[in-house]
Amino acid sequence: MVKFLKPNKAVILLQGRFAGHKATIVRNFDDGTRDRAYGHCLVAGIAKYPSKIIRKDSAKKQAKKSRVKAFIKLVNYISYHANALHSRRGSEGCRVCRRACVP
Repeated sequence: MVKFLKPNKAVILLQGRFAGHKATIVRNFDDGTRDRAYGHCLVAGIAKYPSKIIRKDSAKKQAKKSRVKAFIKLVNYISYHANALHSRRGSEGCRVCRRACVP
């Protein structure tokens, strides 16, 4: 089987609390571990993006809206329903816009 889920690949989570969120593979465990005997990977992503700030917001509200909340999760990727959908791009970015793009 071709191993296409490698570190620094951008993925979209399909199931669970963070379904639809973009993430990046930090480490993959193709053969599993002692606790999890199946293939899985460690992903990290953004759970809550910063909100738009308007001029009339106070400094306290601006600080609250600027916060970014991240998540780290172990995701099973060898199952009947794949939990992570990989993208064609890695986290090094695409050639056109030089950012990490997830189509």
